[in-house]
Amino acid sequence: MFEIMIDAHDRTVQSSTVPVRWRTDQATLDAWQAKGEPNPLVLIIVVPKGAGESREQRFVARLNDLMRYVRFERAGANLIFAAIVSRAHRPAIMARRGGRWDTTLVDYPYPDPESGERADAALCFDWEGERAEPLEVEVPPECFAKPPGPMEMKWLTLIHDDELRDKCSVRKRRAFAYTAQPFIVAFWFLIFVLITLSRGLVAAFVLGLCRRGVNFQAVYDLPNHMARDIWEQAKPAAFMRPHLPKSGRKLNLDWLSPSSLAIVMAIAYVIFHGPHAPLIGPLSLIGAFSLAIGTGLGATLMGNAREIRGWFADRRASRPEPAAKPAAAKPADSAVRLALTDPTARSTAIGSLPARARTPRLYYDRTMGRVCKPLLR
Repeated sequence: MFEIMIDAHDRTVQSSTVPVRWRTDQATLDAWQAKGEPNPLVLIIVVPKGAGESREQRFVARLNDLMRYVRFERAGANLIFAAIVSRAHRPAIMARRGGRWDTTLVDYPYPDPESGERADAALCFDWEGERAEPLEVEVPPECFAKPPGPMEMKWLTLIHDDELRDKCSVRKRRAFAYTAQPFIVAFWFLIFVLITLSRGLVAAFVLGLCRRGVNFQAVYDLPNHMARDIWEQAKPAAFMRPHLPKSGRKLNLDWLSPSSLAIVMAIAYVIFHGPHAPLIGPLSLIGAFSLAIGTGLGATLMGNAREIRGWFADRRASRPEPAAKPAAAKPADSAVRLALTDPTARSTAIGSLPARARTPRLYYDRTMGRVCKPLLR
């Protein structure tokens, strides 16, 4: 037997962070004692009703802890699942990658094609252990904090991918967004301008000297285009010997190309200026073309930086995670065992627990639940 309890009046909680208490019977304790685990894990899963795995939250505690604070992320109906599992399953329970859990523990049925309603989720793992009856509670919107305004939310999430979940994360993000972030954005804008100018020089070099068409969108659309897209995803240039519409003869318009016009301008500069002009004209052309080639190489390396970062990320993700060895369980005292098997235990107050079960973690979770309320979403 295994049962969980929460402090809810008419199945409605009064806070977004609530304590979940559990109890069991002596037969269950003896069964786990015979398996060599006198203090197994209690797994608690909270998920909004009708939501999917992306909104699933998992909490673990030791059986002798008697209680664990859990937090709701969404207003409305929420489901609470609980089960007693072996301590050896803890790495598989809490492992996640890319914001998703590695191990599927809850089955989320697909919506009905006719009515569009979705059946309730249910535990689906086959591990040995006792499962409690799921609880459905209602979480009012008043239990959540008001999120920042739309304009401020855009500024707070401008250079961060992770979403703001509670008031504490909003405070931390505001402290950063209104101190260091303006300088970072200004520096990023300067880099953006320099890369755009370098890509523009590359485009001018490819268009003028290489006589190839260029993709001008790759010059300024840095997130979606690499430097090589300037010449790889381009149409032929307009001045490349087009055909006349009637006769079909090729029309030589090379003298209209940017390189020809640049040479004409350099010659004119040499002729109509002072005695040092014969050196200034060729040197200016050589410097311009050298700058174009150098900036083109730099832009190409910057464009490939995304692929290099992705390669390192794949390497880190492919490394196997070391298996955590379960710590040796401490035997519980008689007061904890009596509270764990007490059929009349209903209170979820910390003061109702035995002295050994009043851990600093419970007080910390209760305080954080009051200070860091989740945002209303």
